[in-house]
Amino acid sequence: MIVSFADVDGGTEVAVLWEDIPETIRSEDNEMGCKESLQKLAALIE
Repeated sequence: MIVSFADVDGGTEVAVLWEDIPETIRSEDNEMGCKESLQKLAALIE
């Protein structure tokens, strides 16, 4: 997983890139897990 941050008007843009995800993990599940993690992060820093 590669995470990058960029300053944007009004905040910070967070970009996440996944590589070499095991075939047994569905992309939908991976995406949902990432969204949940980012929501928890946002709740901590807001």
